[in-house]
Amino acid sequence: MSATTHVGSGVSQSEGGATAVQAAPVASHRPVEMAARLVGFGSRAAVDCVATDFNPEGLFVLVAGESRLCVGERYEVVFTDKVHGLTADDSLPDGCYATVVHTEHCTRSGAAAIGAGLRFDRPLLV
Repeated sequence: MSATTHVGSGVSQSEGGATAVQAAPVASHRPVEMAARLVGFGSRAAVDCVATDFNPEGLFVLVAGESRLCVGERYEVVFTDKVHGLTADDSLPDGCYATVVHTEHCTRSGAAAIGAGLRFDRPLLV
């Protein structure tokens, strides 16, 4: 477990170099497993990912370790798979916009991955 250093204005940096903009805690986090695609603007290529945590304010995704997501980058999030973990009453748009607010190194199924927290531009009603 790496230590986290708060560098002011709601920004923190861990020993491993992960940087985050601190968001207000949201109580309605739900574990999910859904495929999505992050479509960047300009010359950034689309990035396939798996969302593992979802709430009306944002989501946490895992991308392949060679992918590069940076705090502050904005993406269109396109949900590409059936959502596991949300109820039948929950509805998601085909796509929405979100900004990367946190990144960290992690593993998924034994492979290196990058975890990223994204905050929706507009909270989703789920």
